[in-house]
Amino acid sequence: IYFTGMYGYNAVINMEGLSNYQRSYGGPSFGFGVKINSLRKEGAYWDISLLVPVRSTAFKDTLEELKNNPYIEMKSEPWPVLFSFGYNFPLRTN
Repeated sequence: IYFTGMYGYNAVINMEGLSNYQRSYGGPSFGFGVKINSLRKEGAYWDISLLVPVRSTAFKDTLEELKNNPYIEMKSEPWPVLFSFGYNFPLRTN
């Protein structure tokens, strides 16, 4: 089991044809996960985690402005919690 934290881009608004609504937003994200080692191959493991991005007020305000605009159709909204599922392939061979 592990805990993680990072800082970087965690939200993007991309409205086609509206350059003032094409922006990336940065902020911290926190999470936890579990690493499950392979019993068959050394160095191989599954990684399953959950991340919670802390999105900026600027992003939330812009998103709310877009939702309230009757001329803009929202196709998707960001999830409040993100999931990660991965597998590590070891590069060395024994």
